Amino acid sequence: MQIQTPCSPVDRRALYAQARLFIDEAIDRAEHADADLWEAEEATLDSTRKFQAMAAQGTVNAAMSQRISWYCPQCGWLLSYHDTQQKKVITRAGEVDYARGRYRCSQCEEDYLPADRLNGLEDTGYRLGARMVVTGEAAGEAYAPTSEEVKPEIKISRREVGGVVAEVADWRKGEEEATLSGQLGECEEPGPMPSGEGVALASTWKEKGLAEGTVCCAQLDGAKYRSCERGKDGKFDWREARVGTISLAQEGKQLTREAAGGKSYVGHSAHVYCAERMVALLAVVYATLPALVRGLPLVFVADGGPWWEWVSVYFPHALQILDLYHAGKQFTDVAALLFGEGSERTRQWRAHIREWLREPGRAKQLVGELYRARPSVGEDPEKRHELRKLIAYVREHEHRMRYKEYEDAGLPLGSGGVESAVDQVVSERLRERGRRWHPDNADRMVCLRTTVLSGELPALFARRRQAALNAARPFLELLQHAA
Repeated sequence: MQIQTPCSPVDRRALYAQARLFIDEAIDRAEHADADLWEAEEATLDSTRKFQAMAAQGTVNAAMSQRISWYCPQCGWLLSYHDTQQKKVITRAGEVDYARGRYRCSQCEEDYLPADRLNGLEDTGYRLGARMVVTGEAAGEAYAPTSEEVKPEIKISRREVGGVVAEVADWRKGEEEATLSGQLGECEEPGPMPSGEGVALASTWKEKGLAEGTVCCAQLDGAKYRSCERGKDGKFDWREARVGTISLAQEGKQLTREAAGGKSYVGHSAHVYCAERMVALLAVVYATLPALVRGLPLVFVADGGPWWEWVSVYFPHALQILDLYHAGKQFTDVAALLFGEGSERTRQWRAHIREWLREPGRAKQLVGELYRARPSVGEDPEKRHELRKLIAYVREHEHRMRYKEYEDAGLPLGSGGVESAVDQVVSERLRERGRRWHPDNADRMVCLRTTVLSGELPALFARRRQAALNAARPFLELLQHAA
């Protein structure tokens, strides 16, 4: 059986001639620019765009002109060429005319478009590469600017940007759920990946030589974003997004990604992920780090949020440290309530609380000092309540507040690293002026932002490309020939 193709072989000489015309056009414009380098640069860019569009179309035609034996994925019979179908496809290099062959199985009487499955184009007109570019832009910009910034190479509307973002974020969420299910033995729906499978969520980390005293540090924090849902008072509600990081630290200071070999971010809306799930997700990411990193001493630094009972479950060997700055704020808030906001005594507490907490055993002494000031509480129920809360707080976290010991060991005392991550993930993207989010969409964007900041976006798309290749493999497997 003669194998037909949807495209004829590419005429390279015609392409060479066209490329020469583009170059001549740019040079001619520059020669008449009267030393105006701005005009010369515009000529270069215009010529480059035309060449890129021509080259993109040429390479697509060349790829589709290959003679390939496609087989029926159901019965293995050699498919016969039926006709060529045209489709506009957006690639990283711009829009191209995509001519792919439609093939028919004479046994099953089914029609197939094997190249669509091979390239992940069965339900979309955007190649994986184009979707990766759009996703990277949307992670940092609102959808409207994104649809403008990627033009003219990628023509995409604001609505289509939203669709791409939702699709890619759900891919990543599916990977997370599948990895959680595989490593923790759960049986939840894992999105696009089969249950029980998973990926290396920290696949971009690289092993590097590290100085003695380096520690691995896991951290968790959260921030509010404005929801598009209204509360009982008719105002738009504030919702929380949670962000976790895994990084390396030396002498109490966080290393850069380059120096450490990597840094991992995870994030979700509290509307979707509970505290236990966030800690579990961090633990799964930690389990996929290089062995050298997992061999380092491990500390877990966080505020007084709802994490700690789960840290003991998922990070049983981690040294737990309560963020020094959060602990100090608990004390100074009560001091301001008892001594009066703006009083000299309160100012002293605010100025020195972190120094005092570094002194062994000083936390209990400070509670005692506040307790001795309780006559000023009088019959004020709020003051009594806050004082009781502080006492319970210190009792609960006393073993996490040995700051002098941690400092001497060169361990981080604060969660500044994750607070910076929260700013990058939540504040810079979700809290733009006038911005309101549906919680599900906020969850997708937080997940997407953390994927980009972790450097995992290219790896995510590489896995999707491999999945598309695997899905097309039945078309290429020879089971039997047509008679």
